[in-house]
Amino acid sequence: MARIMTERLVLRPFRESDYDDLFEMLSQLEDDEFEGYPGVTYENGREYLAYRLGSEAFFAMELKESGKVIGNIYCGDRDFGAKEVGYIVNRRYQRKGYAREALSAVIGHAFAEGAHRVYAECDPRNAASWRLLESVGLRREAHLRKNIYFRKDESGAPVWKDTFVYAALPGDGAAQAGMDGWIDITRPLEPGMAVYPGDPAFEMDTDEFSIYKVSRIRMSAHCGTHIDAPSHFLLKGDTEDYPMAQLCGEAVLLDWTADWLDRAAGAARVLLRGGNGLSETEARAAAEAGVALIGTDRLSIAPSGAEAAAHRALLSKGVCILENADLSRAPEGTYRLMCFPMKLKGAEGAPVRAFLTCER
Repeated sequence: MARIMTERLVLRPFRESDYDDLFEMLSQLEDDEFEGYPGVTYENGREYLAYRLGSEAFFAMELKESGKVIGNIYCGDRDFGAKEVGYIVNRRYQRKGYAREALSAVIGHAFAEGAHRVYAECDPRNAASWRLLESVGLRREAHLRKNIYFRKDESGAPVWKDTFVYAALPGDGAAQAGMDGWIDITRPLEPGMAVYPGDPAFEMDTDEFSIYKVSRIRMSAHCGTHIDAPSHFLLKGDTEDYPMAQLCGEAVLLDWTADWLDRAAGAARVLLRGGNGLSETEARAAAEAGVALIGTDRLSIAPSGAEAAAHRALLSKGVCILENADLSRAPEGTYRLMCFPMKLKGAEGAPVRAFLTCER
């Protein structure tokens, strides 16, 4: 069985000495809605270790730093040259990018070893799981309705569940994008794309000559994925004044909740997915907490009709605002953000090319 090294993990066969770490992980799933291990005790739990010891399909996820096993990746043979992958991660180590780091490496290894297809199945209600699969380049191929059950109700009737099926082939561009460790969070610039109400639409005209062509582009500086500078709200400071060290570095990606700032405690860069935008109070609290960059997948960081107050609260404190990022392919967690704005002299905004990577 292969031994795979990643930035922070060693993916290796299970050992007898891994039992305490495995039991800690499985005991957390006693009442899990999506991945149940009912009735696991310290005594009978050794059956699960024995199963892993006897299989070449399970990789233990060992932290390089401490040697602790924090999860496992399953990669088992299926018909017609396919591999099925699955994963469990200790809850204490979730939302840190470990599952994505491990799964990307195992999928890459499977294709390198000649797999024709790699696929995974998950509960449609488990958004964190299917977002993880999308982040490593798998495509949703099917939604199977009430095709499986793991439990029965009190009357003995099966509790049926739906299933999403995700898969990738070796030549898929999406699969390769997922396996190389980068997630592009930049919206494509194209005619018909969404723009902030009142801003000019994106336009591109192309002249074709005998041996070359030239395109002309008309757009706002706030079109697509972009950053705002203080001068956007008549304060002092343009986009070129932001140091690259502020735009690039460790970032936390969170689904918006009322307590997002508490969950992001200590983070210099925060990316928020969903929500209705930040109020002036939230914006001031973020700036006071030391956030240097705050990003959103919305067209604006603030709710419609209340943009000025929130923008000023952030920009007046030097907080860079990243707007309209595509955060759909990355699960919650900690990443390295790479954000490269166009160098527009004297501009109050600038389109960017931005990526997330697990290599922090």
